Amino acid sequence: MRRSIFMVAMALVAASLGLVPAAPASAAPPPGETYLELFWNGDREDNLLCGTLACENDQFGSGYRFIRNEGLAFDHPAPGTVPLELFYNGNRGDNADCVTDTCISAQLSSVYDFIRNEAWVYPTQQPGTVPLRMWWNSDREDNALCVTTTCNNDQVSSGGYKFLHIEGWVFPAS
Repeated sequence: MRRSIFMVAMALVAASLGLVPAAPASAAPPPGETYLELFWNGDREDNLLCGTLACENDQFGSGYRFIRNEGLAFDHPAPGTVPLELFYNGNRGDNADCVTDTCISAQLSSVYDFIRNEAWVYPTQQPGTVPLRMWWNSDREDNALCVTTTCNNDQVSSGGYKFLHIEGWVFPAS
């Protein structure tokens, strides 16, 4: 609860200073869970999912804006879950969230640095879960991880994004 109050307060302060548009306040996630929040940086043309306060703070300070809550994951290692790992490539200005060995290997071979674990997700479908879909845009050199229909449709309509695979499974945000 403290984390959610702090997140909303920080977003409101940043918005009031004109640093970023205000993120809509949302109800706190259930205890032990965290929202996977979609951020976008138009200058970098970079999508990113955050599950930690550290990630959110990094994005607000780097020109990213909050778009929406994409999904709900665990904020700790829960039985049957694996970490959602955040990687960053400074040359590309691209963040990538990974669950699968395929994704992690691709980021490491493309000189991405591991930043932190953002959340814990299921590697296989569980009752009530929805897929984390991985998209790639070779022109933008951008990875995009989507849960909602809106996010997935945005990747299709913006052109250039190719669906790669299902990266993991999370609960819907609402």
